Amino acid sequence: MKKYRSFTAGVVATLMAVSTVGTALAASSRVEYNKAGISLFGENKVLTGESYKAPNGQDVPSVITYVDETGGKTNYLSIRQISELLGIEVRWDGQKNRVNLGADPADYVVVGGKEDDGSIPANATKPVLGTAHGPFTEIDPAKAVGKSLTGVLQDNTKVQTTCGYSLEGTFYPEDGQYIVLTVTNNGSAAQTVTAGRALTLGGFEKFTSVDIGAGETLTRAFLIADDAEELESTLAFGVYAKGVSGLSDITVSLKQYK
Repeated sequence: MKKYRSFTAGVVATLMAVSTVGTALAASSRVEYNKAGISLFGENKVLTGESYKAPNGQDVPSVITYVDETGGKTNYLSIRQISELLGIEVRWDGQKNRVNLGADPADYVVVGGKEDDGSIPANATKPVLGTAHGPFTEIDPAKAVGKSLTGVLQDNTKVQTTCGYSLEGTFYPEDGQYIVLTVTNNGSAAQTVTAGRALTLGGFEKFTSVDIGAGETLTRAFLIADDAEELESTLAFGVYAKGVSGLSDITVSLKQYK
């Protein structure tokens, strides 16, 4: 068994404190390290006996098991380890002395106001290639040309709405590494096309927001990594008209290729 001296010292100190309240309880209970494994959706993530590599490079217990005086067991995992398994962002808030789980709320897409008063943000006219979030990287759509079609979420779907349009999908690399979104602006109002990775516990990791003018067509392509996990593989898109009560008159396709 690995020796976790500093951690063990803390546990011993805790047990000593407990012993002042109930000596019999402290004497009969115990703490074990790495005596259990961890699986996610039936897939082994940590095997029994394995340690967890902390961000500072140190090996620490992956699972801590408290065995009470009756033989009952309670397993403990670190918050960081749980966040990594579930694809949830974790941050330490030193000011409030707490751990924050989940990303900060994403910026909203501003669709109201007047175009000349600065209340509608100006977005890029083309995406920034190479931007990566989780297992997704935005790439040149030309790289998906000639690939075999494996899935269709939308196929030249025509939409007219004043409330914006959104769609998302969970993509698995074994079904194809290329996800391609095509949006054609059939109306007269400029449209903003958003893309991002939806996080497990709320939040949204945004790729470039791109504006397309009347009559224009925008194609965006994303490469998904071979080792993408199920909980981190949701890609979401939105199309919003710029301006007060602007109409989105669009044609949308979202397809997967291999």
